[in-house]
Formats: sequence, structure tokens, C-alpha cells
Amino acid sequence: MTNRYILFNGKLSQEATFVLPHPNRGFLYGDGLYESMCATGSNIYFFDRHFARLSNGLEALGFEPTTDFSKEKLFRQITQLLNKQRNFTLNRIRLTVWRNPGGKFAPTDNGIMYMALAEPIEGKPFELNHNGMLTDLCTQIGKEPSVFSRFKTLSSINYVLAADWAKRNNLDDAILLNHRGELVESTSSNLFLVFGKTIITPPLSSGCIEGVMRGIVIKIASEVGFEVIDSQPVYPHQINNADEMFLTNGVKGIQWVLGYGRKRFFNTVTKLIASQLLTAN
Repeated sequence: MTNRYILFNGKLSQEATFVLPHPNRGFLYGDGLYESMCATGSNIYFFDRHFARLSNGLEALGFEPTTDFSKEKLFRQITQLLNKQRNFTLNRIRLTVWRNPGGKFAPTDNGIMYMALAEPIEGKPFELNHNGMLTDLCTQIGKEPSVFSRFKTLSSINYVLAADWAKRNNLDDAILLNHRGELVESTSSNLFLVFGKTIITPPLSSGCIEGVMRGIVIKIASEVGFEVIDSQPVYPHQINNADEMFLTNGVKGIQWVLGYGRKRFFNTVTKLIASQLLTAN
């Protein structure tokens, strides 16, 4: 795309001439968070939920946002970015936030810097994938629960290595475990299993991201008559007894899984819940 722009600290700059300031604690220490969002035109889907999670993460990591970094101002600035690039169809927005420069490991300034990029993607908002995904358990790379495991931090090396493992094994995604042998999530999504009228998903205590789409799907599933269990650990052997398996994230919505190892799944319930996403709030 020509005329790509970057939103940096509230101002728009052309991508071709933009220079990221140094020193940068996001680059040096992974000291920050990010959000991935979906937008069409000026409609940023579930922006309130994304901003709430980001705010909670910033507080947990000791950042000190100012009034310049408000929900209303950020929404307006990202909308301006989309309009400037004439991105009026489907877009993936990546919002990255990192701590102000200063100090080594111990920061001297807990203020924030931020950057947003918008990338056009194909398809319709939260369109269910036509071809089911293939996935399997990645035992070499795991993820551990912590006080910040529920947030999207810039320290993502476990996802990078697990995604690379999936690619080398001709899979669409990989499933991660924690040290207790509990299912956590995939490299980019939360995980759900369907058993008749019951749907289960790993709890936050297992180490999964507190996904925006995870919360929305739990709400939808409960409203359409399913019992949703999100407070009990989930283990690999349970996958083999499930009727369906699907993954969720804030950009793609729901993605149905066709295969886990040699196991194959239906997608009837997955389709039902996916059909409700655009009217969710």
C-alpha cells in the first residue's frame, strides 16, 4: 500500500520517513503492552473492551498514563489514521504502548509512549473460516501463569517459537501448556472446547490471555443456552472427547478447528456462536 501512515504519540507521520526514537524501552526490554483490534471504516469493534484491558495492563505494570492517553482521544486518533490512509474496508489495528525512556531495568519515568498501525486484511468482519484449522500440542514451548500473563506484553518469544514449530510441522497453530500440564491457549488465540451443551475454556489462573473475544464468546454462549465453564483447569486428554474445538481473538473473531492431531471435529456450535458476534456488545 502507498501512503501508509503511523500514529505516534497522537501525531500522524508517513511510514516511509518515520524514525522510531531511541532509546526505546519496548525494544530494549520488552517493557510494554499491545492490543490487536479489528475495524471497518471508523468502526473499531469492541474498542471499549480493548481499552479497558489495556488500561488494566498498564496499571498492573506500573505505567502512569496521562489525560492525553484517554479512550476518547485514542479512538479519535486511530480513526484519523484510518481516514488518512483511506482504509475504509477491513483492517487490523496494532496498538503498541511502551514506557518512557530512562534507566536500565529499573525505569526512571513511568509515562507512556504509543504507536498504532493499520493494515488492510481480506474478508468480512469476524467471518468464520471456510477451511478448518489444523493444530496440535507443542510440548517444547509453554507459558506460565503470572500476575501479567493475562495481558498482551511485548515479551512474546514463547508465541514466536511455538508458531514457528507449528509452521515447520505444517500446522495452522499450536496449543501451549503450563508447567502443571494444563492447556493455556494457542499462539494467538484463546481456546474453547464443546461437549454437547457445555463449553469449557482454560481459566486465567492457567496463564491464558484475558482475551476480549474470549469474554464476548462466554457471554454469547451463555445467552444462547450453553453452560460455560471458565474456572477449572483443562487438560489435553479432554480435547479427544470434545465435539468441537474453536479459537478466538479480537481480529479474526472465531476460527473453527478441524483437526487436533488425528482427532477431527464438527463446527455446528461454532457456527452458531460466530453468527452472533457482530451484534454482541
